[in-house]
Amino acid sequence: MDGDILTIAGLVGVTLFLSIGKWLNALRQWLLGFTVQANPLRILGEILTCTVSVGFVVGALWAISQAAPWSGVIVMGGFVSLAAYATDEGLALMDAGVRKLVGHGAPPAPFMMPPSQSEDSPKERVVEGPLTEDQAHAILAGKDADE
Repeated sequence: MDGDILTIAGLVGVTLFLSIGKWLNALRQWLLGFTVQANPLRILGEILTCTVSVGFVVGALWAISQAAPWSGVIVMGGFVSLAAYATDEGLALMDAGVRKLVGHGAPPAPFMMPPSQSEDSPKERVVEGPLTEDQAHAILAGKDADE
């Protein structure tokens, strides 16, 4: 088992992609949507949101693919797990620091938010009855229809 720094960095990247990457966010949310706590699919969703769990599995699978002994499998899984956890926490601290520098308590940038929460996404407006011309102009200007 060759545990060079590039291998560890690659495994940490795979771990972060699986556990916090946006591409799998819909799958993780769908799996977490099962209401029965003991449902195996919900448990899988909880595992996929945990950087430590995913890191251990990724590291262990890598070690198994390299024909490592069982002790090496456990060590590699644990090492990748801890490295991924530290990286995840470091990214969270950097994100919090950038938000603090940009503005106190500033919300995340629109490209970091899900489409439904982005400020660029259209807002739903409910207007009772037919619109007057003034209400239509207000809506197009981005104001409330009642103003």
